[in-house]
Amino acid sequence: MGTVMTPTLRYGAMARNGFDDGLRYITLAPVAGVVGLAIVAKDPHGLLGGKGSEGITVALLDRDHPGLRIGDRHDPLAASFMNGTVEGEDVFIPLSQLIGGQTRTGQGWSMLMDCLAEGRGISLPALSVAAAKGTVASIGAYARIRQQFKVPLAELEGVQEHLARIGGETYVVTAGQHLTNAMLNNHEQPPVITAILKQQATERMRRVINDGMDVAAGSAICKGPSNYLGAAYQLVPIGITVEGANTLTRSLIQYGQGLMRSHPHLLDLVRAIQHGDDEAGFATHLRLLAAHGLANMLRSGTRALTRSRGDAGAAGGAAALAHYESQLSRLSAAFAFCADVSLSLGGSIKFREMLSGRYADALSSLYLGHAVLWYHAQHGDTVEGCDRLLEFAMTNLLREVEDALFGVFANFPIRPLGWLMRGVCFPTGRCYSVPPSDKLKREVARLISSDSAVRSLLLQGTFVSRDPSDRVALTLATLPKAIAADALLTALRKERRAPTEDEQAVIDEAEAAREVIIQVDSFPRLGAELAQPASWTADNRPALDPLPSPVALSAEGGAPTSSRKFA
Repeated sequence: MGTVMTPTLRYGAMARNGFDDGLRYITLAPVAGVVGLAIVAKDPHGLLGGKGSEGITVALLDRDHPGLRIGDRHDPLAASFMNGTVEGEDVFIPLSQLIGGQTRTGQGWSMLMDCLAEGRGISLPALSVAAAKGTVASIGAYARIRQQFKVPLAELEGVQEHLARIGGETYVVTAGQHLTNAMLNNHEQPPVITAILKQQATERMRRVINDGMDVAAGSAICKGPSNYLGAAYQLVPIGITVEGANTLTRSLIQYGQGLMRSHPHLLDLVRAIQHGDDEAGFATHLRLLAAHGLANMLRSGTRALTRSRGDAGAAGGAAALAHYESQLSRLSAAFAFCADVSLSLGGSIKFREMLSGRYADALSSLYLGHAVLWYHAQHGDTVEGCDRLLEFAMTNLLREVEDALFGVFANFPIRPLGWLMRGVCFPTGRCYSVPPSDKLKREVARLISSDSAVRSLLLQGTFVSRDPSDRVALTLATLPKAIAADALLTALRKERRAPTEDEQAVIDEAEAAREVIIQVDSFPRLGAELAQPASWTADNRPALDPLPSPVALSAEGGAPTSSRKFA
């Protein structure tokens, strides 16, 4: 089913509308059997009679509904999914085809948000996690197999920076997906959390793919059946754009909608204002709002001074979880206080999208931090090396929260309040500005580029073709062989001896597979060359023709030659 929105619905009891220009970017439109149409219902003559109201309303129409036309397909970056247009003229919609009938007119926005609250937390995060895990699988192995100057790429520090980010971001999005799915499996509908997960998962997947492209380098930019990363790189913007573009989601939905839904007193205060004559209720909720802000200010300052310190996070185990939980508790209190202060801007916060985006960044990283701790508590004790991944991920997430909050302090329109927030939340200055150490990056990079328990954890649920000639399948099968061969060669150099027959067989098998894996696809013809006759060869390319002389160009009316001389 495709879902679309069109501007107005005229006549209350029986609806007519035209959308001659077509509705674009409609997912599944070319193959939809039914079309969900969101419309703005107007009832100027009072025909609804109190049963229902004006506002966004959702109708469900058959594909062949009179006046409705399924238009042409789009080509979204050559991806193999259906996307297209819906068109219509004088589309007559009986009230019986409104979802919920007449009594549910005007309630379409809630319907749409309920559906989106669940769906956007599943499909696109799953796509993002799959792409990230696939990059860990293929690029982690490729970096160990591919050698430069007789050294595996995975041992070069410049490459290790990319590999560490790939592993860390994959761990974060996997944890976020698992925690959110647990909520959805419990029949929760958390619209703000699913908005956070969709935006964060797709953005972090983009970083993972970009890092993978940098590691694979030449083999990732040559298109063909052997290139397993290029198509994913090309399709990244689709996940960023659909089901609520990330710019919109970050700037308007995550914090704006989250503040209204999550604050214990704000919604009650707004309702008291809307009521018009509830002065007592307004005064009560305003006092509660002020008391809440004061409590958060005290809590933020206290936790900033009493938070866990030292290297407990690097120690691993229960101490690491307690340490990072203390940091998140401190930053959560700081965020809550800063959120209360943002209410001083009133309705103008809706128009300060950069400020709202910074609040959203802080909220998103806080949620993902809690997701990482929740996920690690289930796997950390049984997966060797997982503590290193935890430290890398949490160091980055804490820094992201701090950066976002300091951005709020520096750009808050009421400057004294910006100074107040900074003094209360960070009385001793920045605490998380130091990025993960080089030593930690090397450790994480080696965990995902070797046959480790961490790598196995990150690859849970991934599909690998059974075709041994498939490039990803071959790369994964070659990883342990390359590790064994490299260990043998290192030992042979140390011992200064020739390999035995069995040892040479191990080395030869790994080298043969390595040679296949580093190759890229090539083609005798591409593009317009495909239309050339059979006698055409690569030597016929126009670029190889000799250049005409300046005299010949002048005689043929070409560009004139110049006699000016330059020193």
